[in-house]
Amino acid sequence: MKIKKEPKILAAIIMIIVLVGFGYAFLVSGGQLWPDEHDFDTTAQNVVQGHGFSRIPNSSVPMIRRVPLYPLFLALIYRTWGHSFDAVRVFQILLVALTALIGYLMARMIFKGKFAFLSFFLIGFWPPLIVFSTRIMSEVLNTFLLSLSILCLVMLLHRRSIILALVSGLFIGITTLCKATTALFPFFVFLFLILVYRSKKQALCHGLILILAAAIAISPWTVRNYLQFKSFIPVQLGVSPGFWVGTDIPKGGRWPGEEGMLHHKFNKGLREDHPYVEKFYLGKAINNIKENPAGYLILLVKKAGGFWRRPSVGAVEKFGLKKILLRGSNYLLHYLAIAFGIIGSILVVKRKILLAYPLILIIFYYTIMHALLFVEPRYHIPVLPVLIILATYGFSRTLARFVPRRCRPWQK
Repeated sequence: MKIKKEPKILAAIIMIIVLVGFGYAFLVSGGQLWPDEHDFDTTAQNVVQGHGFSRIPNSSVPMIRRVPLYPLFLALIYRTWGHSFDAVRVFQILLVALTALIGYLMARMIFKGKFAFLSFFLIGFWPPLIVFSTRIMSEVLNTFLLSLSILCLVMLLHRRSIILALVSGLFIGITTLCKATTALFPFFVFLFLILVYRSKKQALCHGLILILAAAIAISPWTVRNYLQFKSFIPVQLGVSPGFWVGTDIPKGGRWPGEEGMLHHKFNKGLREDHPYVEKFYLGKAINNIKENPAGYLILLVKKAGGFWRRPSVGAVEKFGLKKILLRGSNYLLHYLAIAFGIIGSILVVKRKILLAYPLILIIFYYTIMHALLFVEPRYHIPVLPVLIILATYGFSRTLARFVPRRCRPWQK
């Protein structure tokens, strides 16, 4: 691909991604909000009205089971354009296009320009990303921030810079404020750097800087939690209930719904004592594991597979688009991405393409974290762009075995 043509092609693809997103958002998608959407919307409206981060309408009761970045994102839009879901959808469609561009930059850096445009195209038009760009939920913003964090990690491996270690940690911390899943990711990155750096002293330095930067990024929220609840809560409470759900072997570690949670049987005082509820569920979860450790290990493996078992097409189905072709194409794309993503990961490790290792690391991390808790298809959306990049590489290398070099436009 000639350098002069590259910006024009990028601009054209971005324009098409945006137009397709607008077409879906305003011609196809449904308008009924889901419970989580109501929750985010209420919190954002409370921020705009001066009540602070509260999940109760027109209330200043501080929230403790959510992180602040997505409600703040909504609040900034509401304050500027009014209480407009359409304005939110416009910004989220633009975020999908930017996420695709980040995926292009990653693929270009890792694979020396090969496969980059194909990755760009696929990320921008991947069905779950298009669907969730129309929902008032944190998935699209979280996907954008996580992709940006992984791009910084790739750059860190390439340049081995203290500044990039600092920037990577800051972005991981900011991502954690959008979705708490990445709260422990800096420690995984630290161990990863120790393994892949030749200079262990440099790895130690970069790893500690990255952890410190992530802590600095979340520190304002940690301080807020301490001032509000007089307790050290780095990010949020609510992990232990999910952990308990994930240890419920008879129910397969599946979410029982709010009515199935044990704390609903408590009196009002205990229900609102969030630290007590957290400790209660942690004790219950540990007891479940102690009673049947072998069963729990088997359940972990099942949940790891369940995390990727099906695509996030439930949103499409709720809009009444139940045609076999639509559902079948989503499932086919999902399983092809997984299959070629595995092939791509194996080839990356076999050929020691070090810059691609952060992509494998974040997929492994997300799978493990959610296997420990409970699985929901939409929870894997943030790592779809890196999976698509690996799948594109796996697909391209597989196809290259059967196609002459002169007939491989995806590598040019």
